Amino acid sequence: MSVEKCTVYHEKQRWQMCALHALNNVFQDGKAFQKQNLDEICQSLAPSSRPNPHKSMLGLGNYDINVIMAALQRKDCEAVWWDKRRYVINLILCFLCFRN
Repeated sequence: MSVEKCTVYHEKQRWQMCALHALNNVFQDGKAFQKQNLDEICQSLAPSSRPNPHKSMLGLGNYDINVIMAALQRKDCEAVWWDKRRYVINLILCFLCFRN
């Protein structure tokens, strides 16, 4: 029986980039998304709004859930809202394969 070594990619939180770090951590890839990608998503969600309502006015991140949902869709994934009043047994989990 062989035991495979599993390494987990993790970006530490910096500034207000929690959405960026969370997405890269989910996809186990530090290049899955960059700040520019999330800024482009913000622009596409509100092309004529100044300031953009989906991120910090200071340009430091603080992206809202709409940006996260759109970023996941770009990778053919989705987030499922979970109400804590529902039983965990009803949660269908899919397993991620982590790269070495």
